[in-house]
Amino acid sequence: MLTKRRTVVPIELDESVAGHASAFSHGDDRAAERFVVNSALEAHRAAFARSSALGAPRAFEVLARARLGLHYVVKVRFHRDGREVLLQNRWRMEPDGTWRIVEVEDLGLRSPWTKPDQTQPVNGNA
Repeated sequence: MLTKRRTVVPIELDESVAGHASAFSHGDDRAAERFVVNSALEAHRAAFARSSALGAPRAFEVLARARLGLHYVVKVRFHRDGREVLLQNRWRMEPDGTWRIVEVEDLGLRSPWTKPDQTQPVNGNA
């Protein structure tokens, strides 16, 4: 018997990611937190506070999705007044069929793929 493997992202996950990202980017912490399990709330609140301090929201974009077993890792870039915040969230489907964030990683203001500023000394010595 052949086992079917899921090769596309579930529509419900995409909808949850978009709902969370929209609430997060527009400063609606209560709506954003509805997508987060209790164990990830502290990290989510810290990322939300840092992002909100950077100015008015402009937009968000989903950069990547990867399936890891029964979980999905989703990377989202939030644009705020000329600055960008990059979050990597791990999502899982709950027993009731809803998708929730179980882990939040704030990847900072700069992409890890951006070259470092060449004007700064690498070892701290001038």
